[in-house]
Order: sequence, then C-alpha cells, then structure tokens
Amino acid sequence: MAQKRYNIRVNEPLANHIEAMCGEDGFYENASEYFRDLARHDFERIEEEKIRRINEVLEPLLGRPVEECEPFDPEKDLEEIERQYLAEKESQK
Repeated sequence: MAQKRYNIRVNEPLANHIEAMCGEDGFYENASEYFRDLARHDFERIEEEKIRRINEVLEPLLGRPVEECEPFDPEKDLEEIERQYLAEKESQK
C-alpha cells in the first residue's frame, strides 16, 4: 500500500504531551507510531458511528435490534427469495 508523509506543527503544550507519550517512558516508540494509532482509532470511531446510525434506521424497519437478526447470506437468501417468488407466481396461475 502506498504511504504518504505528513509534516505537522503543534503548539508547545501538544508537543510536550506527544513527547510524554513517546520514548522510554511513553506508550509509543516514536511520534509517528503515536499519530498512526490516533488516526486508526479515529477511523474506527467514525466507522462505528456510521454503523450505529445505519442500525438506528434499520431497527424500526426490522422491528428488533440488528444484533438479533441473522446475517444475510446472498447465495442462500437469494435462492430462498427466488423459490418464494416462483411458488407465488405458480399459485397465481
């Protein structure tokens, strides 16, 4: 995967915080590792929010929480839909 390089400027309080998070006494080896982790967590948070918002729309339509629904299996479910459609079409003859 292609990588991009970013150069940023931060004020002194932020710089002090970043330095405290990195190095021998910090949680991260260096600032790059810290920023990558921040970006990953932010990305995950945004994706989880999207899913939460979709679920808020789906749950009233489904009549139950999304977690209680069976996962959609395209092959199995489409075969079942086709079978029901053909049976209904046949009964209308």
